[in-house]
Amino acid sequence: MNDGIDVLNNEEINSMINPILYTKGTLSDKFFLVLRGKIMVVCGQDGFHVEMNEFSCMGTDSLERDDYRPDFSAKVIGEATVLQITREDYRKMISS
Repeated sequence: MNDGIDVLNNEEINSMINPILYTKGTLSDKFFLVLRGKIMVVCGQDGFHVEMNEFSCMGTDSLERDDYRPDFSAKVIGEATVLQITREDYRKMISS
């Protein structure tokens, strides 16, 4: 009998290891730049999968538009380093 957490099938742990950056149709105020690693992007009605690599940008419109809803979902694959800039931080930077 195992009373421990099943780390291989635990969604909470999986979301910490491979965080979701965007969910299709959900409001977002975040821009991401992939510095290292890979991001899986799922788009289109058929759920087409694309891998984004180093120096790929996602969510540029989120920095300017208050109503930004991505038409794709994105999730980190394995180890990655991703720069996140929020709309609020961006607006502070450009108004200085």
